[in-house]
Amino acid sequence: MNKELKRKIESFEGTVLGVGLEEEWKREIEKNLHILTADFLDQEVAFSKGKKEKKKGKKVDIRDLKKHFKRKVDYLLVHQEAILKYEKTFIPDSLRITKKQIIIYGENKELLKKYEQFQKVTLLKVEKQTFLAQLDMENYTPSKAKEWRYYLKEIFYCFINEMADFLSNK
Repeated sequence: MNKELKRKIESFEGTVLGVGLEEEWKREIEKNLHILTADFLDQEVAFSKGKKEKKKGKKVDIRDLKKHFKRKVDYLLVHQEAILKYEKTFIPDSLRITKKQIIIYGENKELLKKYEQFQKVTLLKVEKQTFLAQLDMENYTPSKAKEWRYYLKEIFYCFINEMADFLSNK
């Protein structure tokens, strides 16, 4: 899976947003000369390839992704474990801000089922415990109805799980 992800990162051109990436993948993004700007949400430092200098970036709350990026990101590279707490808001927002591709890697495939409610997910590599998936966003048109349906479904599932936990503990 590492080779496949490395090949994907080498093919990136334009702007990249990384969420919860390990240092190895951040270095690969920094090495890519075709990337104009890259922002990482797990730290406060952003770098700019066009100006050849490092600069301080804004600390962006992952729940306010849509407000800060507004369809400006060509590629979104996501480590699945970094967004587990924010799935309810991150998934619709990530679809709105990405122009070309969303690349997801991690261990839990439940996230892919949630993305499939909006857009077709292509599994690139599946190993023992890990996966690498891609969503092509060039033909995606945002839909408020889909977002609301997803949001209500997530609230309903969270409510059912909380009630089940509450009743099982009594």
